[in-house]
Amino acid sequence: MKNKTFILVITSVFGIALFLLYCLYHPGKTSSSTKNVYDKIKASEPVSYLVIGDSIGRGSGASKDQTKWFYLLEDKLYDNYGSPLKRNMIVQSGATAFEGLYKFKNSSIQNIDLIFIVFGENDRKYMNNDVFYYLYSQLLLQVKEKYPAAEIITLTESSLDNENFADVISKVSEEYQATNLDMRIPFRKSGKRAEELTKDLVHPNDNGYQLYAEYIYKHFNKQIQNKEKSTELPLNDYAAKAINMVTNNDYTFKDSSYVKKQGYFTTDDKGAELGFTFKGTYLGANVIRGPLGGLVDVYIDDEFVTSISTWWPFEKPRSEFIAGGLPDETHKVIFRSAGKASSHNTSGYHRVQISSVIVQDK
Repeated sequence: MKNKTFILVITSVFGIALFLLYCLYHPGKTSSSTKNVYDKIKASEPVSYLVIGDSIGRGSGASKDQTKWFYLLEDKLYDNYGSPLKRNMIVQSGATAFEGLYKFKNSSIQNIDLIFIVFGENDRKYMNNDVFYYLYSQLLLQVKEKYPAAEIITLTESSLDNENFADVISKVSEEYQATNLDMRIPFRKSGKRAEELTKDLVHPNDNGYQLYAEYIYKHFNKQIQNKEKSTELPLNDYAAKAINMVTNNDYTFKDSSYVKKQGYFTTDDKGAELGFTFKGTYLGANVIRGPLGGLVDVYIDDEFVTSISTWWPFEKPRSEFIAGGLPDETHKVIFRSAGKASSHNTSGYHRVQISSVIVQDK
């Protein structure tokens, strides 16, 4: 009898240990395994959420932190349900879905119940809707893979006037069973002019973010009342489709005026060139943007593709989208300093700082 009891105790301890080890090595996949975000809010339990987005995602345009959309939403959910929300942010002004995906893949945030994805307004400036579809799909796919039990809400930004991009956000959201909330709807229904709801016709002001918070809160109320369940898709549906973004800092050549400073190839000289080879259908670059930044012209396979600015009001590492929809083959990229500064740069410099390119891992 004692032997049986001893074996039972050892078996139980071993089973608990295995479970704890699983939780340790699969932290994202165990979040919200028994209760979805609506259950937790209704039960006044803490909710951990993540915002992946651009300047609107981070609430730019609000007069103070407390009038940003996510602060207002947190207050509403706490006041009405007693559920405290813990905020996590992967946001950057001027960011595209490409930068969001790259930063998400390099993040280590765990135990998330709810994710907001906020892109589109910047993306339309740098890529066509087919490339946006590819990158936005990858973002949702990989978010869903890491947090299969989390609720995903995509926001169509109130300023987005490109219907093709709005359609992509709606379509991809449906494909990955995320909820799309179109913020253009409450703006239109308010009957107010854009000048009354935005700081600069793009970023909402305090009144605009109040509409964001109210519209999202109404969605939560509806889901809680309807006892909605989060939807999980089979994990094997993701793994086969996911791309792996990697950095490549092995340059093929560089102009002698490029000097490596703190990990970045840096130059102030017009015409200075830095080259890499890569294979795949898209390309990005890790750069420093700052007050001394200038313009750099980008050539892929000897064809001019785009110019990117390395100016920013303060120094900031950025992961810039350059090109997508390329033939799936080996390419050569050249970054050539244009010797020009943007209209915002009054420093007299036109500095270019590049550490590496972002490419597809094969």
